[in-house]
Amino acid sequence: MKKHVEQISMGKTIVFSIGNTNNRYGEFSGGKLKRSGIFSESEMSRIAKTSYENIFMASVNKKNEKKFLREFTLAGVTVLEKRKGIITSQYDLTMLGMDRYISIAKCINDKSYPALLIDTGTADTFDFISSTGIHLGGFISPGLTTMAKSLAKFTFALDEVEPDDHNLKIATNTEDACRFGVFTVWLTGILSFCSLFRKTEESGKIIISGGNSYRLKDYVPDAAIIPDYLLCAINEYGKRIQSLQ
Repeated sequence: MKKHVEQISMGKTIVFSIGNTNNRYGEFSGGKLKRSGIFSESEMSRIAKTSYENIFMASVNKKNEKKFLREFTLAGVTVLEKRKGIITSQYDLTMLGMDRYISIAKCINDKSYPALLIDTGTADTFDFISSTGIHLGGFISPGLTTMAKSLAKFTFALDEVEPDDHNLKIATNTEDACRFGVFTVWLTGILSFCSLFRKTEESGKIIISGGNSYRLKDYVPDAAIIPDYLLCAINEYGKRIQSLQ
């Protein structure tokens, strides 16, 4: 059954990030994030009963976006798109995912550069922003869960595991060998990109977001861990686009 949201000016904003694996939402009031999480059936029912002044959506997966809009009718939703003049980049902007684009726009607008933006998810993304606020480019690598799923999918005898570093040691059984091995390879990649950034920008900011950001707190102690950075960026970008219309 479709749920319907009426747009009424109540000073509240809800944003949706349509991803490859999960759809996330964030509710804002007075410009501050009040509630966030993975969108679910229970949240759908609650949100359908709430009135919002603004509804913004950013998507990296058109198939999931269409499915979401079929199942959950949004009145007055603004599906955010790229706009010329928002960011300056050496990257081919036509190929830059909307999630990366919006996060980069926030970082530049906040003047939080030089910076390395790391977003952890199905795929991990790394975006380098210069001391003059120019997006230099970046990297995309498999996310932690994606690595674990791939190892199980393309081998005969290995089951999927939950990677972690708890009591990290030389493994003496196959499950631990996979758990610790996948986590260590994932972590090594992230630390390598951080090292590359520090070689050019010793005093720059590293901002880590996404579902696995909390796992990196002890390994990148000088980083700002902001799990909902993208949701905040969507809210700010949506308001910014509104002001330009």
